[in-house]
Amino acid sequence: MSREVAFAVVSTVALGIVFAVSIIVGSGATLVLSLLPLFVLFVVTVSNFELAVFLLLGMLFVDVHYASFSSAVWYSLPFGLSFLVRYKGLDWKEFDTPLNRPIFIYGLCVLPSFFNAMLPFVSALALFNVLAFLIAFYAMVISIRRREDLRTLLIFYLVLTALNSFDVLRLVLSANKRVFGFSGIMFVDYSALAVCLAAVIGIISKGKVRALAVLMSVLFAIALVLTRTRNTWFSALITLGITGIYILFHPEIIGVSRRRAFVAIVSIYVLIIGCGAAFILLNRGIEQRATQFSAQTGPAIDESGKVENSFVSRMLIWDTAINAFRAHPVIGIGVYAFPYSSKFYYRIPRFLYTRYVEGLSPHQTHLAVLCETGVVGAIAFFLFIIAALKTAYRGVSRAVEEQSRKDALIAAVAVTYCTVSMIFTDAWLWGQGIVLLGLILGLTVANRNIAMQTE
Repeated sequence: MSREVAFAVVSTVALGIVFAVSIIVGSGATLVLSLLPLFVLFVVTVSNFELAVFLLLGMLFVDVHYASFSSAVWYSLPFGLSFLVRYKGLDWKEFDTPLNRPIFIYGLCVLPSFFNAMLPFVSALALFNVLAFLIAFYAMVISIRRREDLRTLLIFYLVLTALNSFDVLRLVLSANKRVFGFSGIMFVDYSALAVCLAAVIGIISKGKVRALAVLMSVLFAIALVLTRTRNTWFSALITLGITGIYILFHPEIIGVSRRRAFVAIVSIYVLIIGCGAAFILLNRGIEQRATQFSAQTGPAIDESGKVENSFVSRMLIWDTAINAFRAHPVIGIGVYAFPYSSKFYYRIPRFLYTRYVEGLSPHQTHLAVLCETGVVGAIAFFLFIIAALKTAYRGVSRAVEEQSRKDALIAAVAVTYCTVSMIFTDAWLWGQGIVLLGLILGLTVANRNIAMQTE
């Protein structure tokens, strides 16, 4: 046992004893109940970086928010400290990545938006989300140096998603309503991403690994359908389509003929989509939500002002966001400012604004960036996304070894899903989503670096 692990174990046991005594002496005081476990977590994190990496990934599945920030964002601080302690002798060259320039340019292009921010201090605090992204990104780039580490983290993510999928199944059996499991609403993206990752693993693998990957993908697809979240259905389907077409154009990636690749893709996709479609047809509540647009015959808003479907409520938000963009098209209304500034730009009836728009984000990534940072920020953000996709797919095309190409393909699928999902949601700009985006892009660059070193 290393000194770091021994220190972590001893500290955890000691603090656990102190915690138990404090509960008895303090009669269960709320302050004691909350601070001591957090302190234990802090000590464990700082003393063992390898464990901290898994804890950061695990924090994505903890649906706890405090002061508008998710647990994953808060945990990035002790995680970052653990990283600095572990790699305190780093050379600055270690931070060199293909995404440095796009990230820097986007950061500069966001700054002018502060001139229009109604509450610049609040917008500045919200940039804590971006700090969490940067910590996750660079920590992965520098610390992950073996393919085994990449696969271990991938497996851990899939296992956590599987556990949450079983939790969704459990909840559905006890209540006929939308459920998301213990990780909260972000599970809809976790499961959709996992469907795509497991599907591509099934395509590029053989034997037992292929069978297990396909079964997991079916499990994720069923859980995803049960969440009744249509935008992630579309994101998964589009990503699977892009992945299938890419493999058919480049069958050498998986080391088989185009014909065999086509058979594998069609077989796995039909099984996954078929199982998901079957659950839609078997569950009336899911079927009604899936066909809500086509089945809508009456007014979108009833006499009491209640919106009949989520798409209409999104349109109310988008209308306000477009008005905000029109008011400040060049530099925007302020980064992360829409939730507290939207009251100055709505043109819909007051009761609709209060019920469906007030305090919410724009719910679409590109529109959020456009209205909050203007054309200047939107162009820089677009260049950043293009750079991320180029980095991911260049990793596939430039890999020499077959296994390197397969690993790079998995990373490219993850980046593709995030990019596609941005069309339907802005969850990748904050909270658990932005931390996961940082992990995905960091692991993508890490995989590229590993391939360059071994080839």
